[in-house]
Amino acid sequence: MTGGDEEETRYAKFEYIPNEETWRAKARWNWGSPVGTAHECAKVCRTKFYVEQARALFLEHFTIRDRHDREELKLVLALLMQREGHETGDPNGWNENVAKRLVNAEFEDEEKGFESFVECVRAQVGVEESAGEREVLAKALETLRFVERGP
Repeated sequence: MTGGDEEETRYAKFEYIPNEETWRAKARWNWGSPVGTAHECAKVCRTKFYVEQARALFLEHFTIRDRHDREELKLVLALLMQREGHETGDPNGWNENVAKRLVNAEFEDEEKGFESFVECVRAQVGVEESAGEREVLAKALETLRFVERGP
């Protein structure tokens, strides 16, 4: 820890999601296909969070400081929503209410995109308006059983 106002992360950060290769670059991102940047990033993401203890530590300590942090959270949640759909038929509407909008690149505006994503997730999990984005996304990770199942 430093004497500064911002707490340092105790975990190494590595970036694996290319800035211009996300949901807005549909042809290259190619969500849902075994070919494309999304598939490659999903493999790295699943490897990163393969161990339950790593997932628990992430949930406890994650920060949202930059574009990569935001994109990683969207990817993790998208993978969890996809799994929810495959395993349960998605009775709570995650794929219909959130994932479909991700695939349609509705949350890619540089200024308000992530904020819109958080608000969409907030509505899905029913978190109070006063909760910050970290609380909203942590609740979503818990609801989709991130620690127990992984992405």
